[in-house]
Amino acid sequence: MPIKSYEVRFHGRGGQGVVIVSKIIGYAAFLNKSYIQCFPEFGVERRGAPVKAFLRISNQQIFIRSSIEKPDCIVVLDPMLLSQHDTLAGASSDCLLIINSRTADLQIQKSFNNICVVNASDIAVQNGLGTATTPIVNTAIAGAFAQATEIIQMKHLEKAILKYSPAKIQENVKAAYQAYNTVSKPIPLK
Repeated sequence: MPIKSYEVRFHGRGGQGVVIVSKIIGYAAFLNKSYIQCFPEFGVERRGAPVKAFLRISNQQIFIRSSIEKPDCIVVLDPMLLSQHDTLAGASSDCLLIINSRTADLQIQKSFNNICVVNASDIAVQNGLGTATTPIVNTAIAGAFAQATEIIQMKHLEKAILKYSPAKIQENVKAAYQAYNTVSKPIPLK
């Protein structure tokens, strides 16, 4: 069986749950009998500072130990980070983008074939996860990822949320299902 690996890079801000969402998705993949590797990259460790997390999901043991330079999927928890030079670095036109936003940026649509948009911020606020100014969007993003990639199943995602959510577990599960049901499916634009 050839090695099949899926590499995901997450971009967000401190306090949004960037590291936790990589762990939640990774654990859900692990429950589906995949090998996983996830790790964060911090700059300044403070609320609101840019944060990256990396996740590899594979059908065989993972030996590589570097950051992800050419991702199969980029997940953006804060759409303001799309204007930073490193957010979309290394992404091919076939890279899947999952963006927390009300609408897809038309400039990005010119460069990428597959974009999924989910309003994770509103979903988080509706479920009491954070506030309107600082929503905690990680579980909503995880639900969107499950639908957009079909790599993880919601039953496994729910177990992962139960394991990694420190509080408001039912609200986090509900947010994941809500995002799963409302994320736009990637439609090739070319």
